[in-house]
Amino acid sequence: TYEATHGQSFQSLALRAECLSRLGRHERELDLYGQLEEFAGRPSSILVAKANCLRRLNRTNEAIDALFEALAENPSDGEPWWLLADLKSRPFEDTEVQR
Repeated sequence: TYEATHGQSFQSLALRAECLSRLGRHERELDLYGQLEEFAGRPSSILVAKANCLRRLNRTNEAIDALFEALAENPSDGEPWWLLADLKSRPFEDTEVQR
């Protein structure tokens, strides 16, 4: 398992990512989301947190991609939709509205 190989639990990585976010160290935070994805796959909660981080780094297109990936994982989750609407950087395409 990841924990056995790297000596870190999912919870400790998630907490470190949250702390780094609050400190404004978003590049390092983004690295931790990669580790969390290694640990747990790509659940929508990690993808949404990663999208927020990417947004703070002004990597809007990557944030949008992560949010749509989160929606593919869990289409009824409202948080990715709210974040997409909050970005307001481009209009929704017809196929996106139909989801």
